[in-house]
Amino acid sequence: PIGAEIFLNKVNLGDNTLTDLEIWGAEYQEQVTILIDKNDLELLKYICKKENTPYANVGYITNTNKIKVYSKNTTKNTNCTASRCICY
Repeated sequence: PIGAEIFLNKVNLGDNTLTDLEIWGAEYQEQVTILIDKNDLELLKYICKKENTPYANVGYITNTNKIKVYSKNTTKNTNCTASRCICY
């Protein structure tokens, strides 16, 4: 993948007072992120329902070499090259 669009308003939150930056980097939220083919989304929904596990489809992959992270409260976004948004 060489780009993505992420929508923070779709992230399952335990604390609705978190800022966008806190959501984006919050390890303590105990979120697990997986990347799946969009054709497998129905299978993932089925598995999550069967296992009584919440899930959220928070974005999608693009070929723009940009990662756009959309704010939870506005239509503003952070737009950066993929290499600058990913921590190594």
